[in-house]
Amino acid sequence: MATKIRTWLTASLAGLAAATAIAQTPENWRVLKDEIEALKSGQSGIQKDLQDIKALLQRVQPAPTQAPARAAAPTSPETVDVVLSIAGAPVKGDQSAKVTVVEFTDYQCPFCSRHFRQTWPQLEQDYVKTGKARFVLRDLPIEAIHLCDVQGDHRRAAGVG
Repeated sequence: MATKIRTWLTASLAGLAAATAIAQTPENWRVLKDEIEALKSGQSGIQKDLQDIKALLQRVQPAPTQAPARAAAPTSPETVDVVLSIAGAPVKGDQSAKVTVVEFTDYQCPFCSRHFRQTWPQLEQDYVKTGKARFVLRDLPIEAIHLCDVQGDHRRAAGVG
């Protein structure tokens, strides 16, 4: 009896699937085919992007050929004197501190926000309040998160925003 029910159920499901396929209109088939083609096209685009990214990464980090027998001695970096105006920038700390730290930050960046919440309190306690350093903030918006803020860029450049 169970075998008869299983056979009947299998035949019914096969008939239902066939009836559903037959019931599809030519318009539905065309729409389905277009959707499949769009998915294939999107997948091809993603694969091309991944290949481009892989090529960029390989240029930046060439694959190791052989491990050197001994690491080369580090070379000392070239020293460059840079003059950076901090006029008008927010400053926290003693004017006579021997160290001035200039932090470039984006006021809307989530990582900068996390730094401010989690790291800044310790820096302030250990260095600013003790007079060891003063901190200067410079607004440096990250273009990737401010693409639509062209007007804001003009306001900042004019010193208004």
